[in-house]
Amino acid sequence: MNQTPPVLLNFSPPNQNLSFMNMKVIYAALAGAVAYFLLGWLVWGTLLMDFMEANSTHYPGLMKEEPMLGLYFLSNLAISFMLAYVFHQWAGFRTAARGAWGGLLIGACIVISYDLMFFGGMNMFNSKAMAVDIIAGTLVLGIVGAVIGWVLGLGKKPA
Repeated sequence: MNQTPPVLLNFSPPNQNLSFMNMKVIYAALAGAVAYFLLGWLVWGTLLMDFMEANSTHYPGLMKEEPMLGLYFLSNLAISFMLAYVFHQWAGFRTAARGAWGGLLIGACIVISYDLMFFGGMNMFNSKAMAVDIIAGTLVLGIVGAVIGWVLGLGKKPA
């Protein structure tokens, strides 16, 4: 009675051309990172800027005079790559709708986790700003997930 244990996580690629899989994930991650970067500028850099400033703690040296935008983009790329990989490799999301739901769910978990950690350990912002940031971050990652799912669905369909 020698049975093989069940595989909990399959890290092997699906039965398709590996380089094709890698390029789709890379293209989807890049598209997601660009969308995230632009949405970040629109949402936090424009629409919520005054609200967040009014509900955040300020002291000299907290904010850089010139933000390092390249690092913002790399941060966006890291989350976008994670979403693209999970959607392609494990979840099989290949549409904007499925990507949006995946982005909302995973995004909510990420944003809630970080905002609660920051709120619990720092005097960075008040609870009103935290709640608005959680909602905005979740919605933005839902849109990013939609972009990633849409890109993953482009081109040749797996057999």
